[in-house]
Amino acid sequence: MLTWSQWAAFLLAVVLISLSPGPAFALIIRTSALHGWRRAMAPLAGAEIGIAVWATLAALGVAGVVAASPTAFTVLKILGAAVLVLLGVQAWRSSFRIPDGPPSVTAGDPPSAWAGFGTGLATNLANPKAMVFCLAFFPQFIPPTAPPVPTTLVLLASMIAIDTVWFITLALTASRARGFFGRARVRRALDRVAGTVFVGLAARMVTLVR
Repeated sequence: MLTWSQWAAFLLAVVLISLSPGPAFALIIRTSALHGWRRAMAPLAGAEIGIAVWATLAALGVAGVVAASPTAFTVLKILGAAVLVLLGVQAWRSSFRIPDGPPSVTAGDPPSAWAGFGTGLATNLANPKAMVFCLAFFPQFIPPTAPPVPTTLVLLASMIAIDTVWFITLALTASRARGFFGRARVRRALDRVAGTVFVGLAARMVTLVR
């Protein structure tokens, strides 16, 4: 069974990993800053479900099969990079369509909950880095005599809880500055920075090696 010391080591590692910015980080910050923290809950849920899928597949051995196939791994890299490039292009295009006016006008219409959820899900489900992470990270904390699937699910639940608390904190912080981020000039800069980050992450994803 999983010991308390192994679980504590896992929690510490998860906290350090959660602090590292990634696609979900950029997506949640941008959504919260422009539309409020509640609108960021849908992409947050999608991102966490995406990582949960990869962790479960890793425990079942399916993710290992995908990682071992050069063709499948390359297709996943291209798909993941395409999702991030699409997000980047959308953010840049949005920056050129922002009218001058009060924050309530320049913030634009918020995405629907389903659209936000789908975007969050795609950022992790089509992300080979998420798959490789699950393959390399979770097994380190699973004792040889412990059942892999139940133990992985316990670790996954712990990780999702930490991730959720961290991202909600970020969302609340960004949401408090919503009036500032809703200004036309700031909104344009935010969209362009976010778009550049998404494209940069896509470039890193394409060069990912198993």
